[in-house]
Amino acid sequence: GDNISDRNRDFSECSAIYWIWKNGKKKKYTGVCHYHRYLDISTEELRRQMEKDTTLINTIPGLMYPSIKYFFVRRFLYEYDWLLMMETIKNVKPMYYETAREFEKGHFYHANNIFIMQTEWFDRMCEFVFGVLLEIDNFYLNRRFERQDRYAGYLFEVLYSIFVMHHAKEMRIAYADMLFLN
Repeated sequence: GDNISDRNRDFSECSAIYWIWKNGKKKKYTGVCHYHRYLDISTEELRRQMEKDTTLINTIPGLMYPSIKYFFVRRFLYEYDWLLMMETIKNVKPMYYETAREFEKGHFYHANNIFIMQTEWFDRMCEFVFGVLLEIDNFYLNRRFERQDRYAGYLFEVLYSIFVMHHAKEMRIAYADMLFLN
């Protein structure tokens, strides 16, 4: 089906998220975990959240200081990646731009790209995130600049967090710990 597996070195688990978005069977909820990271939520609690019509079950947000932008640019991304992301949001998905500006100065974000979300919201999230992310990736590809450093996976975390922040008042969000498997 429709996929971006040829970009996996930059997109990592986000290649799977894209595939699920484009090809997955539509159920009420869509969830994503990793081979060594997952939500620590019991079947009973999951059932309870679904009965309450929870929109999103997410990892507990991570605290970053002095700001989200500083954290990502210092550790995972080039400054240019961040500026390109902000410019792309402004041009491609402008309704999210003010939220993005507020987010970059903030301290909390949703790490690791694992969640369980109502599929209608999952589709909306993917439309926003991949709408921006593929524009950025195409910018680099058109300049024959090959990254292979998971930059798109990190940008996905940022864009996903912007989406959740932007729609938080419309969503019913629950949180669960994240567990690691060795």
